[in-house]
Amino acid sequence: MIEYHDIEAIAAEDSEVNPAAVRAITTEDEKDGPEKLVVLAEFGGPRVTCSERLRDRLTEQVRQRSGWKGDIIVEIVRSGWLSAGSEGTADSAECAARLERLNKMRQETTQIFNSTFENNITEAEKDAFGYFGSYAKIRTPASVTNPRLIHLGNWVSFGRMGKILMQTDFSVLPPLIRQHYPDAVFDIPEELCGTRNPRFKIGDGSTIGDNFFISVNLELVLGRHVAIADRCYISDANHLHKNPDIPPSLCPNELGKPIHIDDHCWFGVNTVLINGARIGRHCIVSANSVVSGDMPDFSLAVGNPARIVPFNSFGFDQKSKAGIVPDQQPGAPQP
Repeated sequence: MIEYHDIEAIAAEDSEVNPAAVRAITTEDEKDGPEKLVVLAEFGGPRVTCSERLRDRLTEQVRQRSGWKGDIIVEIVRSGWLSAGSEGTADSAECAARLERLNKMRQETTQIFNSTFENNITEAEKDAFGYFGSYAKIRTPASVTNPRLIHLGNWVSFGRMGKILMQTDFSVLPPLIRQHYPDAVFDIPEELCGTRNPRFKIGDGSTIGDNFFISVNLELVLGRHVAIADRCYISDANHLHKNPDIPPSLCPNELGKPIHIDDHCWFGVNTVLINGARIGRHCIVSANSVVSGDMPDFSLAVGNPARIVPFNSFGFDQKSKAGIVPDQQPGAPQP
């Protein structure tokens, strides 16, 4: 027989988990009994981590060592979610109740609008996110739609006066178009007028300044320790505007192209990233630049539209076919 405390002990062995804040529970079906094993674990590692890698690792460890044959769900929760309070870590019954509230919060919260001037959103608002990392901050005022689709890493920081739009439903637009422009030819593709399931993931230690605007229709992924200055604009899709009889404001967004930003990049003030931008590691985007294409690792982009300019801060040869290799100094032996 599998004991819950044995499963908790397996998960607690991981160096990135708070060993005093792990709980294993099952979700039960009235007819068939236990159907899923849920392991709740607080992040507690000594270094920056990736919640998704930690989740996958714990899932595999529990599956291999516990012998559990059914579904396993691992929830990595922020510091204090299980262990807060003077009574110590919540027991299994309380954890089950908290998990139920957490899932309900995620499903029911379609928008967070916090108009206060605080250093972070509320604890209840954090629970609405797919994952809200330990020590992460969204300074208010702030507006976020469909936060369940957003995964924030640990030590992530957003400035004030920002807006995140997770674009999930354009089905309301066709009736509005027919109401306001009944004589217009409705030629918008059907797939653009339905629901979507966008994804926004930002890695540990990344920061975005004040007055940002982010719109996600498909996918936006930021790596670890990306620094984006104030007044950035990021959108992975444009308004569809191919029919002169229908204004852009009533047209759905295009399906878009994913935006990927790799680790350790730096973006100046007023930078714009639009659909399809793919930014390599250690890139710098100058202030007031507009990027829509690819940037190789260790490159610098300036202007509107952005262009790659010579940049060799790290002493690397970006033209090497073998990848990024150190420049050869005069007289140095050639590889």
